[in-house]
Amino acid sequence: MKREFLMLAQTYTDQHIGGWFVSQKLDGIRAFWDGGISRGKPGSMVPWANIEKDTREHIATGLWSRHGKIIHAPDWWLDEMPSVPLDGELYIGLQCFQDTVSAVRKIEPIDSEWDRVYYMVIDRVPLKVIFQPGLIDTVNYKKVFRENMVENGTDIPGLPFKRSYDRMQKTIKTNDHIMLVKQEQLPYHDFKPVLDKKMAGVLEIGGEGLMLRDPHSYWEPVRSKKLLKMKPFKDDEAEIVGFEDGKGRLEGLVGALVVEWDGPAGRVQFKLSGMTDAERQWGFFKARSSENLRGDIVTFKYRELTVDGIPKEARFWRLKESND
Repeated sequence: MKREFLMLAQTYTDQHIGGWFVSQKLDGIRAFWDGGISRGKPGSMVPWANIEKDTREHIATGLWSRHGKIIHAPDWWLDEMPSVPLDGELYIGLQCFQDTVSAVRKIEPIDSEWDRVYYMVIDRVPLKVIFQPGLIDTVNYKKVFRENMVENGTDIPGLPFKRSYDRMQKTIKTNDHIMLVKQEQLPYHDFKPVLDKKMAGVLEIGGEGLMLRDPHSYWEPVRSKKLLKMKPFKDDEAEIVGFEDGKGRLEGLVGALVVEWDGPAGRVQFKLSGMTDAERQWGFFKARSSENLRGDIVTFKYRELTVDGIPKEARFWRLKESND
């Protein structure tokens, strides 16, 4: 199975998930905390750092994006983090994704912005598992992981998720900026009505969907069938390869994005619209690409695929967080 940096979810498609844990899907930025073993080191000295395309010297904080980029949190915020490696989400609140991106993407963090950011803990991460040998080969992250990547640091044994969650409830001390994601266990039988009710409740408050986790599963750095996401729509990521200028009322703005997507039918090209007027400003894209507008990654929503493998009713959702 293709390895990733973190454990990623597959899509729920009416599988039997009786007894699984369910939680609200947070609209934040995924982040790995390495327990502080890399904090204060130059990024060039951290073997898993994704810095090949950035010639600037950055100091590691111990906090990493899902694509191995340094997240520049302030020292006072990092001081609250435990010495245990964790998988979690940087999160401000419902429908605050852009605020979260704005705070987290800065190389020079702003205290008042980070004071709003929570680290929502999902699971404990054994270092020997996350840094197990293998090749990560994605659009955003290419790296060979070797056996000697971590020579020190306190490790923890891998545990099934239920035991891991029970232990985290006892050991993770919540504070002003660290919280444990609340998990509830579905009934083993007739779970569908409960699941539907939870989804309706999340959507009613403006949430994005649900996350589902097999209680007997172990954390692993792959896109796992033991971790599922449930949404009222499908979404994926595509690469910007061009732009169409707006016409009429949209003259001088971005009319549509031309993107390429690696779908079931191979790499296909199509157009994305659905941006707000503010997002259609060229500066919205230029601010996230120092050299040119192409190559940025966008997330889009769609309903289903055509017979040719093109997403139907594809609409722009958001740019990927810029530090990825």
